Amino acid sequence: MLPDSFLGPEATSRENSGEWVASSIVLSTTGFGNNKVTDCTVEIVNTRNLKRKDEKRMDYRLTSQRTRSVAIGLVCVVVAGMTLWAGYPLGKSLYASARKTNQTDRSRVRLQAGVGGQVSFAQHASEDEARASVDSIDRFIAGRSGLKLDPDSKGKLVQMESETVSGQRRHVTVSRYVKALADTLSERLASLTDDEIDYASAIMKNNGRIALRFNGRFGVTDDEFPAEAKKLREQSRSGDPVIRRAIQDGLGQEVEKRISVLGDALPGQFAAAGSEGLTPAQAVLITYSVITDDDLALTRRQIASLAKNPALRLHAADGTIPANATVYGPNGRFFATPADLIFNSATISSLLDRLGKGGN
Repeated sequence: MLPDSFLGPEATSRENSGEWVASSIVLSTTGFGNNKVTDCTVEIVNTRNLKRKDEKRMDYRLTSQRTRSVAIGLVCVVVAGMTLWAGYPLGKSLYASARKTNQTDRSRVRLQAGVGGQVSFAQHASEDEARASVDSIDRFIAGRSGLKLDPDSKGKLVQMESETVSGQRRHVTVSRYVKALADTLSERLASLTDDEIDYASAIMKNNGRIALRFNGRFGVTDDEFPAEAKKLREQSRSGDPVIRRAIQDGLGQEVEKRISVLGDALPGQFAAAGSEGLTPAQAVLITYSVITDDDLALTRRQIASLAKNPALRLHAADGTIPANATVYGPNGRFFATPADLIFNSATISSLLDRLGKGGN
C-alpha cells in the first residue's frame, strides 16, 4: 500500500477503505513535503472501486486463478497476460484503454518524451546506424532499470538489425515474435533453480507484497509464490501443453497492446509493426517492456528524479535511498521485478537465435 505522504491530499480526501495501489505515472509537477518530483506524479486507484467484469471462461486445465496468474507472472518475471483470466483490463496503466481523449493524449506525450525522444531506430542499411540504434536502446534500458545488453548480444543484434533494414532479412511478424518469446520464456521457466525462485520472491516483496502486476492486482502470499512457482517449473519441464498455450496467449495480448499504443504515439517508429512486422531491435525493446512492466514513458530527468523520490519503497537498511536505485528492474523503487533472471546474456541470446530463424 502506498504511504499517505505519497498519495497526497487529493487521495487522502477520498474514501479510506480499500487498498490504494499505483496505476500509472503522470506528467505534472507535484510536491512531496520538502521534496518534489518535477513533472512527475503517480496515479493511484482504490481497489474497492475496481469493478470486476464477468470472468471469461477458457478451456485451460489450470487449477486456480492464482495458479494461472503465477504461471504467466513468473515466466515473464511477473508480467504479461493477467487479463486473459481475470477478464479485467490492466487497471489504468498506459496500456489500458483510455477513458477520455485527454488521457490518450497525455499517454502519447509521455511516450514521445520517453522512448520516442531517447531511442533511435536505423532507417538505412548502414551497420554504424544499426549500432547507434542498439546503443540508444541499451542506454535507455539501463537508465530505467539498470539492465544492460551483454557485448555478444549487442553485436548479434546490430548485425541482425542492419540485415533487416537492408532487406537481407525479413521483419519478424508479431505472431512469430510472440511464439519465439513464449518458447524462450518457457525454456527459462523450466531451468529456474530453487535459489532463483527465492530471489524472485525477495525482489517482488520490495513492492510491499508479491504482486504480479504493477497495478497491484493478482498478489500472492509469501508462502504461496514459491510453491506455485516450483509446481509450474515442473509442469514446464514436462512440456505441459496447457501451460505452454497459456504463456503464448498471455504474451500475445500483452505484446499487441504495447504495439498498438506505441504505433499510435510513435507512428514513424511503430505504425507498420502490426502489418510488416518488427525489427530485432524493436523486438528486444518490447521484450524489456513486457518483463519489467515499464511503459517506456518520461524523460531521463523525470526517471532519475522518480528513482530518488524518498516517498517510494525500497530503502536501504539505514533508511537511505540505495545508490543503485532505479525505477524498474531488480532495484526498481517504482516497481521491482527480478528481470535479470530473463534479461541476461543466455536468455536474450536464445531469443535472438529464434528471431534469426524467423521466430521458429
